[in-house]
Amino acid sequence: MSSKSVIADPLLGPKLKVERAKSHLADFKSGWEAFKNSAPFEDISYDDPATGERVFALRMIRDPPADLPLILGDAVHNLRSALDQMVCAFVRFNGKEVTRYHGFPIRRNKKKFREACIANLKDISPKANRFIRRLKPYKTGNYNLWFLAHLDNMDKHNQLVSVVISNVTVGVLHRNPTDIMGMMPGTMPLQRELPADGIVLSQGDQEIRRFPKYRLHPARKPRFAFSITLGERHGAQGQVIVETLDKLINLVEKIVFIADRNVI
Repeated sequence: MSSKSVIADPLLGPKLKVERAKSHLADFKSGWEAFKNSAPFEDISYDDPATGERVFALRMIRDPPADLPLILGDAVHNLRSALDQMVCAFVRFNGKEVTRYHGFPIRRNKKKFREACIANLKDISPKANRFIRRLKPYKTGNYNLWFLAHLDNMDKHNQLVSVVISNVTVGVLHRNPTDIMGMMPGTMPLQRELPADGIVLSQGDQEIRRFPKYRLHPARKPRFAFSITLGERHGAQGQVIVETLDKLINLVEKIVFIADRNVI
């Protein structure tokens, strides 16, 4: 009797881990949308008497929900765990016993990765070994896999994955030279990204943009937009979290899918 007939679905665990990560992402999106819809910012505009410019600023009224970093950490850990469980499934499918040394090796560089493969990939089939090595799970080979491990390591070592509000933009109805001559005004989105490490808006009013008053339509309020992004500790500050999680989920799901079709 073959190993595959004994185990109905050797990769059920990794598949369930990916689905759990999707559930965490849905929870994160729901929490973020509820926060945005709660009017968490007050927009402020005033004239600078020294320059004659109109200044647009934001003031944070409430902080983002405290559980958002926890949800993010849970999603990341499930994805990382899915890869480790996949390797353990390879070991069992090859008729061997799983040990604490088995796991999916992700390292900073190719040399460290090759060294880790000796213990981490022991007892899997040559086909499974080649499959993992071709993924190049190190920083200069497959950055997204390395970044997944990097986030997971931070979350496991008493550092919550930090999130910040950044990528703030302001759009105004803008007078251009043709407006001054009596033609129809046009909308011109104007953008200034906050520093990549994020601004803690609760610490005071944060200036976003300023414009010469004569260039602004007098009857239109500015429109603000913002994102929730990774904080400064992660080496990828400014990355939008929802997009980043989507990308990592798709990556791990694809790896497990290929393993199910071509390796097991």
